[in-house]
Amino acid sequence: MMAVRIPELFDASKTFYPVQLGPVRWSRLTRLGFALVGIVALSSTGAALASFPSAPTRPLAVAGLVATLLFVSVCFGLYQRQLFRQIVWSFDFLFLSCQFSMGLGAVSALFRWDVRAVCMASIWLWLHTVLTIDALTPLVKANVGFHKLVVSLGVTLFVLAQLLFVYELVATDAWRLRDQSMQLFNWGLEWHLLPFVFSRLCSSLLWSFRLLWRVHLTQENDALVILGRLGYAHLSHAYSTIARIRDAEHADAGADAKKTAPVVRQAQKTG
Repeated sequence: MMAVRIPELFDASKTFYPVQLGPVRWSRLTRLGFALVGIVALSSTGAALASFPSAPTRPLAVAGLVATLLFVSVCFGLYQRQLFRQIVWSFDFLFLSCQFSMGLGAVSALFRWDVRAVCMASIWLWLHTVLTIDALTPLVKANVGFHKLVVSLGVTLFVLAQLLFVYELVATDAWRLRDQSMQLFNWGLEWHLLPFVFSRLCSSLLWSFRLLWRVHLTQENDALVILGRLGYAHLSHAYSTIARIRDAEHADAGADAKKTAPVVRQAQKTG
């Protein structure tokens, strides 16, 4: 996604879930628990896909979805609200979201909506978290101990799932996948799922490898998905910067009130 210059300042404390941004970070135990939830989500989802159709597939898929929902909910609560709106209303995000949603939906239909569709739901949540991860400001990342490795692991899960799908379809056929067609309304047109999935696989694999390479080259406070650089106040001065912005806003409001006060008094005398 391309970065578009916006002449606006974003307060890092304006997150969906109100958090206190200060020099005190989350405790080491809390940050470790947050990281473990993400690891459980990724490993359970991957293990569920790899072990199908054996017995542990269902509990692994459910555990992966629950852990993914918990991890994604925490990330969403820490998103800066204005940055999140700017990202989700961009054409790039809407286009990629539609592509991934249609592709994963078509794969779930090929799976006949069995337990593997639960894994597709987890991957869908991870992909949308990756697409919006730049709404996490450096202040929040520092407080929760967020590392760009999370983005790499999420995209790696997506890549492995695609490669496993191709391997099962071409080499082993253990999943017994067969092409299906869907009727498009009442127009008499048929939509074949397998060619569509293969076309999406080519583009999504290229996107995934490109993003992995970009994450490898970027610094921790750089934008990971947006192609461009976001300007942030330096971490050591960010709190004073936010305070100065708020003081300036209050000062401007007070100045406006002083300007209008004589006019009001004069109008009262004239009346």
